[in-house]
Amino acid sequence: MVNAKKMYIENEYAYIDMDIHMYTYNCKGNRVKKKHEVFNLLMCKSTHAEEDFGFSIHKIECKNCGSSFDATREKHCPYCGSGYNLPDYDWVIKRFKKK
Repeated sequence: MVNAKKMYIENEYAYIDMDIHMYTYNCKGNRVKKKHEVFNLLMCKSTHAEEDFGFSIHKIECKNCGSSFDATREKHCPYCGSGYNLPDYDWVIKRFKKK
């Protein structure tokens, strides 16, 4: 179950703060234990980001020079050196913690 606790806009970024209720299973020897756990998740995305259903973090397009690069490997555009901010492209997890 997902419970959206709060949705808000701050400094041109949309935020969703939610609790995720789930069961985890742990094996000890020949026994399986089921446990209810709650995790808190905070996600954000720029309010100016256009929807891109084909978005891939492996193929970011630089807003300065237009080149594509893999954002999992590069912190800046390898062609022009411009920085990038992932929430300007798609939803990003800002917090994920067990309650």
